[in-house]
Amino acid sequence: MNEQQFDQRLVDQFFKYDYHDRGMMKWQGFYLSDHTVAIAKQEKQTKHVVKVKPQQTVIEIKKNLVRAFEKQQSVIIQLNELDQELRPLEIQTTIKQLDDEIVELDLGSEISIDAIRNVSQFNVV
Repeated sequence: MNEQQFDQRLVDQFFKYDYHDRGMMKWQGFYLSDHTVAIAKQEKQTKHVVKVKPQQTVIEIKKNLVRAFEKQQSVIIQLNELDQELRPLEIQTTIKQLDDEIVELDLGSEISIDAIRNVSQFNVV
């Protein structure tokens, strides 16, 4: 091992006047590859629509979700959420898990049943 002596004053001067730590800025560009894949997949499945579908009752929403879950069918879920242009969002997905209040989608994301406006079967053309 090298037994060289260092000048503590020189080190202190470097950190006081020359070195500028950017803090969290240096970490802002790092994303995990599976995170970027999940974001791209979710953006592909989320699309903007113009037509507002009728508000279904909670019972109708749950019935449609249970049917789709049991048959592993794709559904289109229209949310009560609007984008900047005041259009409702729709998600085409399959149901991974379901309980009384939360729906887990195939991407692993969750939606509250209260946030759903309409659930309809996805028809492949």
